[in-house]
Amino acid sequence: LLFHSVVQNPPSDPDLPGEAAEEIPALRETVVVTAARTEQPLLDAVSLVSVLDRQDLRRSPALVLDDHLRRIPGFSLFRRSSSVSSHPTTQGVSLRGIGPSGTSRSLVLFDGIPLNDPFGGWVYWNRIPTLALSQVEVSRGANSQLYGSSALGGTVQLRPLAIEGGRFEILGQLGNRQTYDVSALASDRKGDWGYL
Repeated sequence: LLFHSVVQNPPSDPDLPGEAAEEIPALRETVVVTAARTEQPLLDAVSLVSVLDRQDLRRSPALVLDDHLRRIPGFSLFRRSSSVSSHPTTQGVSLRGIGPSGTSRSLVLFDGIPLNDPFGGWVYWNRIPTLALSQVEVSRGANSQLYGSSALGGTVQLRPLAIEGGRFEILGQLGNRQTYDVSALASDRKGDWGYL
């Protein structure tokens, strides 16, 4: 079950008659920050960037973020098992086959803050709240000129949702063998203060 705030539909085209105007999806330009550390349109990015937006994450049946990222070409982990069942030290990120060991050669950022373990470089994927993400950007190829030596294989940037007033979502998932997962998200804004 998923409850979320209602987003209004974009205004329809007055030139189209009746229901045909309502069937056209709203087109929006994807903006990324990973390739240049500044916001820029995806088509103008200086390196190859793959994007998973909030709808992509919501439609996928995966429980943890690393399972969502397996759909991106060139992304893999040291072990092929999901972070639901494997130890974090085997969760080093490999992009384009660079760094295929427990030690990651790719940088994972949450809103610009590194999530890689400082000792071994692995990532605790099962601790990342996918419900709170607005977009995931994966830049394959060396980004060490921007992000340092941790980004030899590439960079994964996790962008959180914008803080909105009066937002509450809950997501429940059930599976076979008595597996389940429940996630909740709340955000609010009071004057200059906000929380997510």
